[in-house]
Amino acid sequence: MEQNKKYEPEIDFKSLIKKPKRLFGWVFVYFFLIILIVGIYYVNNLNTINVNTLPAKAPVKDEVKRTLEVKSGSIMPAVDISTITDPTDELINKGKDLYKKNCASCHGESGLGDGVAGMALNPPARNLTKLDGWKNGVDFTGLYKTLEEGIPQTGMVAYEFLPPADRIAMIQYIRTFADYPTVTDEQVQELEMTYKLSEGRATSDQITVEMAFTQLVNEKSHSKRIANLIAYVNNHPSIQGVDVFNKTAVNKYRVFSSFIEVDFSKLSLEDFIQVVNVNFLEMGFSAEVNLLKGTEWQNLYNYLKNVIGTARA
Repeated sequence: MEQNKKYEPEIDFKSLIKKPKRLFGWVFVYFFLIILIVGIYYVNNLNTINVNTLPAKAPVKDEVKRTLEVKSGSIMPAVDISTITDPTDELINKGKDLYKKNCASCHGESGLGDGVAGMALNPPARNLTKLDGWKNGVDFTGLYKTLEEGIPQTGMVAYEFLPPADRIAMIQYIRTFADYPTVTDEQVQELEMTYKLSEGRATSDQITVEMAFTQLVNEKSHSKRIANLIAYVNNHPSIQGVDVFNKTAVNKYRVFSSFIEVDFSKLSLEDFIQVVNVNFLEMGFSAEVNLLKGTEWQNLYNYLKNVIGTARA
């Protein structure tokens, strides 16, 4: 009698190889379980799974970039702001000479951005005859800001080392390359409020981070010597020049720390005056030091020279 093959007691795996579609039912179960597990994990971690995190990492000393450059302080003279709205031919010609010295190598002789040095820049040097796409705009205030601050991450450096009058002359010449917007009184007032052009200003020295660290270390090592200097001057109130010193020195510690290592035999009176004028706040002097006359400057110079020299002896 022939066996009934309608029902089988167990799975014949050999037949599954010949007919793999019979596995579909099992694949569906596995697929469903995978989706279920992933869904449960997602729901349980919903609060953190969408948060971008960055592991904390202490900065490595060698990886810290030193972005500061050494720059000497200077005195920027006052500017006749009428030259902004009413430039003379002489001023424009001066701007032309300054442009050739400072700008033509990148922007080209005619401002087309075809200078030899500018071709290697990324982004390339700007075509000054086209007035679209300028980061700070093409009005006078925007042009001045560009020369004052430069454009970060481009080849456009800051020209803050040039006197404001020279920068204004350069801008007036650049404006001859195209039909730049008319300069308004509001723009002149904005420039005056921001940069105090008619007053002039002094810029301080700038040093690198490494130099600043070294200076801090030196100041710490000089603390005892400076304390002795202050004690010395307090005990000798009749030294010539003490009246000028007391009138202008608002922080005696900073004054002496600024000059304790100075060789006065190599520092002339003229250089002393210029250094103090530019850095009077950093050196511990009040603004009144800039009002000193010739004899008073000489007395202040001699006073510091004698006091520091006596303390070294």
